[in-house]
Amino acid sequence: MWNRDQCAQLFVQEIARWFLEKSIRIIFRLLEQGPMRNEGFSSQPQDALVLRQWFENLSEEDAHNVRAVVVDTAWAFFHSLCYFFDGSGSLTLQDGREILFPIQMEAYETEDDWLERRLPTWKVRVSPVEQGWLLQDAEWECVVEVVRRNRWELYLGIEPDPEALAEAPFEGQPFKVGEYYQLRREARGTCMEAHMVPHGYMARQLIASFRYETAPAVLLPAEVHYGIHKSNPLPTVESPNSDGGTLVLDCEGAALLFLNELWSEVFVQTVHEIERSLTRGPSWNPPADTTDPIARRALALHHWYTHLSEQDKRSVLALVQYTVEIGFHTLCYFLDGGIYIPYQHEGEVEFAVYLELYDQGSQSPSWSVKICPAKGDGWDLHELVGDFTSAG
Repeated sequence: MWNRDQCAQLFVQEIARWFLEKSIRIIFRLLEQGPMRNEGFSSQPQDALVLRQWFENLSEEDAHNVRAVVVDTAWAFFHSLCYFFDGSGSLTLQDGREILFPIQMEAYETEDDWLERRLPTWKVRVSPVEQGWLLQDAEWECVVEVVRRNRWELYLGIEPDPEALAEAPFEGQPFKVGEYYQLRREARGTCMEAHMVPHGYMARQLIASFRYETAPAVLLPAEVHYGIHKSNPLPTVESPNSDGGTLVLDCEGAALLFLNELWSEVFVQTVHEIERSLTRGPSWNPPADTTDPIARRALALHHWYTHLSEQDKRSVLALVQYTVEIGFHTLCYFLDGGIYIPYQHEGEVEFAVYLELYDQGSQSPSWSVKICPAKGDGWDLHELVGDFTSAG
């Protein structure tokens, strides 16, 4: 059994690779190539098509700066996310009770144990913790690893490392059909995602024999998958009232509360931070003659942005918004169990999110409920993303 720091290290590395890196790769591919198309699949993300058409007409310098903004946006999201899971996502109710959203790493000896939803062999709390390093302490190292692996150093503002190993991305096979959990495995490390046909939550209401893991699915480009959920969000109940009164503590109510907090504390904060940095300069306000390469790059992006036309400024901010939307969706897909992590002695490893409710002054939770992965016992988080991004 691993200790806490080992589990946290694996978590932050995985979320950097399959959320941070994946989001940047998705946006870069959209800007450079446009959305993937299939004659038998008509759904195309309109936002992505518009941004692609705009990007095609940019100068080489402007295109470079646009890519740098994408990297900045994904990095800001990653930072806010680590900070959120380190404890800033706690919520204090009017009656003094407190809510936390802890992450636990859960290990299963065999694939069958995982598929049959048996109890994990062991689990370790990743965050938040009172002792040990915070997730944000490993943030920069993970960001650098991602950009060096993809040769994105100049977009981040650091010197290339000729000794660093680069990897050619594996694109996967879009529009392939098969069983849901098998396609999720094939999507690991790509910009593809497995989408149930029909939606898993809706199918469970209508088909008595429906089984989540073996349900029919199609492998889609992530932006197409997100476009489906944005244009056709699931019908849901009203969001729970975090001020007390109507707080719902079943699995779905807890998940809605979690998404509300992610939306306001991570999504909205990231968009505002990047917009502020572009329009008014970086928030840490470095001197104009700074020698720090990251600060110099941030100042250069600010000066570049202020000299753009109003139309180009709107397009840049639209790209920031869309990048964070894609990041929000890929994050939820990750937390829903959209990947699996085979590792040495464990047959399966996954990360689970819980809601814990603490009475005033208590050191242990009075209530705990698992939010995700739902594994068919509720809706997946990424199925509900469209409710937030469409309204935002």
